[in-house]
Amino acid sequence: CEQYDDYIDFHKGAASESEIMNMSRGEDGTIVGVAEGRTWVFELLEGVSPDNFDVAEYESAESSGQNPIMNFIGKYSNGRAVMNVTPSGENGAAVTIEWAGSYKEAAKWTMSGDLTIDGDTITVAYSNCVKQTAEYDDAGAVVSENTEYENGTGTLVFNSDNTCKWTPENEDLGDSDLTFTYVLNE
Repeated sequence: CEQYDDYIDFHKGAASESEIMNMSRGEDGTIVGVAEGRTWVFELLEGVSPDNFDVAEYESAESSGQNPIMNFIGKYSNGRAVMNVTPSGENGAAVTIEWAGSYKEAAKWTMSGDLTIDGDTITVAYSNCVKQTAEYDDAGAVVSENTEYENGTGTLVFNSDNTCKWTPENEDLGDSDLTFTYVLNE
């Protein structure tokens, strides 16, 4: 790859096969880029130059200080529901799931938890889930809002194949497929 001030040119196979990742500064001093529909966040390493960089020193997410969920952030869908994943602190994830039961009703779950890493799998165990529901009239205006429960428990398991399996302990969602797939930005 070739790195420039505001983009990286990745050469794939041959110099003529390349992909450009435009880069910009994040609000927290990070460098943010989008490639193949995924958002990548890079943290500048203090006192390191390309001439003295030792990859072994920065190999693991723990030594680099990057939250391991960064490789899984973004939007996921299971066809009916949408999940949004963001980092929370140094070793956690915040997740929101929105599910439209119909054009007149919707549910929203908000949760967060610390990460457990097992190979290529990251598990987020949560115990603070809040489920809210809303009903709408024919014009789309909110008729009622209700908090169904707080302190819900469960797990979210993120896999290297860009999927996440949601297992809520406070829900009986029947035959619903609770496996979400990462959605590429278009």
